[in-house]
Amino acid sequence: MQYALAQAPLKAKKFGSGAKPQFPKEEQHLFDEICEKRWHGYTVSCSQIQAKLRQLVSKHRFRASTGWLYRFLHRHKLTLRACTTAINKVNSRMQGHNDEEKGHSFFQDVKRIVQTHNIVCMWNMDETPLYLDMPMKNTIETKGKRCIP
Repeated sequence: MQYALAQAPLKAKKFGSGAKPQFPKEEQHLFDEICEKRWHGYTVSCSQIQAKLRQLVSKHRFRASTGWLYRFLHRHKLTLRACTTAINKVNSRMQGHNDEEKGHSFFQDVKRIVQTHNIVCMWNMDETPLYLDMPMKNTIETKGKRCIP
C-alpha cells in the first residue's frame, strides 16, 4: 500500500480528501427524501433538489448552486438519467400530432363528457394551464440502475 501511495502522482487526490458537506444532516435528509420519492415512482429533478435544500437551510445564506448539486450527486452516488418508460400515461392516440389537433381532441373529449354526464352548467374559475403531454424526461436515480421508470 505504501508503495502504491509513493507511486501516485503528486497531484492525485487521496481517498476522503476534499471539502466536506456544509450541511451533512440536511443533505442526508434530502437524500432519504429523494430515495423515497423514487421508490414510489415519482420523478425528481435537479431544480427540485436545489429548492428543497434551500428550504431546509433557509436560516443560512446557501445558494445550492449547480456545482453543489453535482458534488451532492457524486457524494451519494446519484446521477441524472433519462426515463426508459413513460412516467405519465399520455393519450396514445395523440402521440405525434400537432398542437391544433391535440386542442381539438381535448374539446371533443370535454363535449363527450358533458353529454355523457348530462352537465347543464359548467364553471371555469381559474386560468391554470394544463399540460396534456409533457411528462418529465429525466430524473435522478442511483448509479448502475438499468431500468428507470
